Amino acid sequence: MTMKTFLGLPFLLFTIALYSGCSSIYSSRTDNRDFAVDTYPLNQAPMDQAAFRAQRFWARHAAQYGAEPNLLGVEAYMVDSGELGASFTAKIYHSETTASYAKRGARDGTQSVTVVVIYDIKTGRLYDTTGYIFVDTPSIGTVVHVGNLETRYIGRG
Repeated sequence: MTMKTFLGLPFLLFTIALYSGCSSIYSSRTDNRDFAVDTYPLNQAPMDQAAFRAQRFWARHAAQYGAEPNLLGVEAYMVDSGELGASFTAKIYHSETTASYAKRGARDGTQSVTVVVIYDIKTGRLYDTTGYIFVDTPSIGTVVHVGNLETRYIGRG
């Protein structure tokens, strides 16, 4: 083995490892926890904006992900947890996806939580008019549960 071949091997292995770990900007794994802590009523404007961002995201990434699941979870709104009341606080303690809430100190009520709506790629519309509160958000592209729905989380889109 020549010196040139020997030096090229580590570089080749490093390059393969780098590209295999970064094969996609967006994750495509599945997280079976239910991310919806509660529901939240939304006005039409944030829902329309979220639907538009979901359409735009899907136009760019449909080939990357494929048609299943056919639902996309898209961020529609941020809300101060202090506005949600005692029933929300009680639900926090029964959720699998609220670890960061307890870490940040839920006592002061100043934490923002994410309201997500569900977009159906088959119909090209929002699945329904319900907003779902997420405390911890999954990585973009991760398939998660929102109640009994399986949806791909796309963040802001």
